[in-house]
Amino acid sequence: MLLGYSLHWSHGVAPARIASGLWGQWYRHFVALFLLLCLAVLLALSRGGELSVGVLGLGFADASVILLCVTLSLGPAVRLRPGLSPVMTWRRHLGIAVAAGAVMHILAFEALDLRALPKLFLDQVDGQIVLQKDEVAAASWIGLTALVYVIVLGITSNDFSQRLLGRAWKRVHGQSHTLFVLAVIHAALALYVLEESKGVLFPYALWIGAATTLGLQLADFIAAVRQSRDRKSTPGIIGKSK
Repeated sequence: MLLGYSLHWSHGVAPARIASGLWGQWYRHFVALFLLLCLAVLLALSRGGELSVGVLGLGFADASVILLCVTLSLGPAVRLRPGLSPVMTWRRHLGIAVAAGAVMHILAFEALDLRALPKLFLDQVDGQIVLQKDEVAAASWIGLTALVYVIVLGITSNDFSQRLLGRAWKRVHGQSHTLFVLAVIHAALALYVLEESKGVLFPYALWIGAATTLGLQLADFIAAVRQSRDRKSTPGIIGKSK
């Protein structure tokens, strides 16, 4: 077992095929992380100025939110257009890239000042430590909640965790829309509260990505309701006996 990917084979499945599947998984991980890096650099450069650690950290946060929108759009897009089903093989890898981007955002933030993160939540007044109660603190608490959740999702995004947790895995990953809401609110607050978070591309990318995700989710819900009604209204092959 390697990162949840089984290496055993049976019923005549060749080892070469298993190896190909394993390398395919690593290839998709590499591409997803490379995409994350490219998006982070692009969004960071769109802010203007030099590419510092702090600016790159903001770029990783922005890229993580955009990839989250893409990841959550794949499911409804495939259900609406089954011909797109091959893209579903990328959903897990993109989700892990989302978690990686969020972690890089915090690491870059802490690299500038090890006390920077606590300052967002705590303040010292008259020698006493008190909780911050401003807009920055609100954005930070929401972001911290989203960070913890996305790390849990990233760590458990493998076959081993799925088998180990069973139904609990489905409950945890089935609430990913909660992460979407937290991430969008955190990003929106950061855009309009923190001047350093403003960029040229990200505000447009955020709202377009959020609107697309919500639109696809709504269209998928409507299609599911219609299919359910059609099944109920379709008479059975054998009618009810009198």
